[in-house]
Amino acid sequence: MSGDGNKNRLLAQFAIVVAALFLLSYLPGPSQRTPPGPPLLSWAFLSSNPILLLPLLALAGIGGVWWVVDREPLNKSVTVQYSPPPDLSPAEASALLEDSLRARAIVATVVDLAVRGYLSIEPAAGAGEHAGKEDYLFRNLRRHNWANELAPHELGLMEHIFEYGEQPSLATLWHGLPDYLPQINNRVFASLAAKKMYRVNPIWSGTVVTFGGFVVFLFLWLLAKIFNVKLTDHDVLNPVCFVLSMAILFFISRRITLKSTLGAERWRHVKGFQEFMGRVEAERMRSISPDLFEKFLPYAIALGVERAWTTHLKGMLTRPLSWYAGTFAEFVSAFDD
Repeated sequence: MSGDGNKNRLLAQFAIVVAALFLLSYLPGPSQRTPPGPPLLSWAFLSSNPILLLPLLALAGIGGVWWVVDREPLNKSVTVQYSPPPDLSPAEASALLEDSLRARAIVATVVDLAVRGYLSIEPAAGAGEHAGKEDYLFRNLRRHNWANELAPHELGLMEHIFEYGEQPSLATLWHGLPDYLPQINNRVFASLAAKKMYRVNPIWSGTVVTFGGFVVFLFLWLLAKIFNVKLTDHDVLNPVCFVLSMAILFFISRRITLKSTLGAERWRHVKGFQEFMGRVEAERMRSISPDLFEKFLPYAIALGVERAWTTHLKGMLTRPLSWYAGTFAEFVSAFDD
């Protein structure tokens, strides 16, 4: 995940670390100066400096949270699925699977909008002669009540496409997309959070975990202070171990997305559907109508298996595409480059 939301999340996590260090400077701990003690790397030294266990405790704690909350639910067996989750768009399915929004999810959303009748696509005449690659033009089909039917990330993308005119090109869309991508990213993950795929919005989940870990560290520190537990014979170990523990917490928490039980279930569904589209069997292919091939194409693009899917689709779809002003073979050839 990138953009303004990502920057704000990292700034918030950095602020937590800075606040922790600031408080640490006022909490020197109940350590005491003592004569030279036992040698390093000895049990006696460790027993006299239990603060050394704090980084290991942080690693075990945050690693356990990542495994139990994020990893273990996904380790259950994945069965092949022959259709996508009905409550996830192609972009949402891709974001849920990878915990990030890739550029191909944007392309998939454009194709999905075309398949569903909101826009049309046509090859731009002469684009390949100068640019070295195909370019495409978009046209808003002005479907009745279209603005109220689309999800927020789909509506935002439609508005972004057609702010460049009535027939903008794909090249123009890509030119302005880097500045707009953070907004689409935020809308997709906000939608997934609203659908209860995550316990909290994954853009902020790392910050939540980092703050929770800091609170736990502070609580343990205060307990040691209240009960006068000597944490170390060497005052310098206090900030060193605390900073190391916060660094462990900071970096691992960025991998934690806090998927819900429903989110883990949908993740396995999307994974199973991705496997099906990537290696569809000939017998199963004969039982699928051309309409389904066309309907599933945006998901194939979003999940990165469009080449395998369009290879099968070339032989199945003989009728013209209502949303593409050209031959289907010409359109899918773009994925062979």
